[in-house]
Amino acid sequence: MRPPAGVDPATFSVGISEVAPERLGMSVSMQRVGADGRFTVSRLPPGRYRLQVRDQGGPSARFFAIAHVDIRGENLDDVTLELRPGTTVTGRVVTTTGEPVPGSPAMRVQVNRAEADMMVPGPMPVAVNADGTFRVDGLFAKGHIRLFDTGPSANGPAWTFVGARMGDRDITDVPLEPEGESMQVMLVVSTRPAEVKGVVKWAATPDGARPRVVVFPEDEARWHPQSIAVRVAPAGEDGRFSMRRLPPGDRYLVVAVERFTQGDLWTPGTLAALKRAAVPLRVDEGSVVDLTLTAI
Repeated sequence: MRPPAGVDPATFSVGISEVAPERLGMSVSMQRVGADGRFTVSRLPPGRYRLQVRDQGGPSARFFAIAHVDIRGENLDDVTLELRPGTTVTGRVVTTTGEPVPGSPAMRVQVNRAEADMMVPGPMPVAVNADGTFRVDGLFAKGHIRLFDTGPSANGPAWTFVGARMGDRDITDVPLEPEGESMQVMLVVSTRPAEVKGVVKWAATPDGARPRVVVFPEDEARWHPQSIAVRVAPAGEDGRFSMRRLPPGDRYLVVAVERFTQGDLWTPGTLAALKRAAVPLRVDEGSVVDLTLTAI
């Protein structure tokens, strides 16, 4: 491992995890790096592994390195990891019409880790400045940027986070990938949140189970747990349901499903199966959409 000049190698640790998507990765080892910058991990069975080195010298990581290696039953003694500083993400919060939004200590920006088996934590949440600007330091791994409010309001903030943009590119449900020293992002909020509500018809069952309404985007690339456009709402005893603060969009799908649980949502193939029975849904900013659905 090659640390930057003037940085003590002993403040770093190296972790190695098996790259196993079906198990979200398996942590094998985490150990300190020696004063000479060298490290050793032994007794690894054949497979593909991710090496991650991070600075442990302070409350948050300042440098990071990552590499992938294939173990095929032979020793690897020439693995070199070049440490680099994290990317800084700066930006501004605006409305859907481009007007600046005043920040507050309760309005916070957070980058949620995109890969569940990455052992390096994401940057700490940061407050949005009074002029609506923000700065996030230490982005090392892919993550979804999000805006939330920590204020003690019973009804939530007067705005709804509806998207993120990098230049002309929509990155609302696309993870940020650290690139260079800095990146600029625009976070978009709506001050006129939409609501989707209505009633579900279904044949009552002896156990009283009620269906759930699932709203999701037509774009399959947005079908993941971090998406802000995938929502589930239960039907009440009278069949009525409501979803508030749904980001505006004209390519949603909606369907009511019997005997459906939140855990079913990310079972492989679920949304693809529901897509065949769902109906199109358009949600405009500030609109109230009233639906009547028959549960499948």
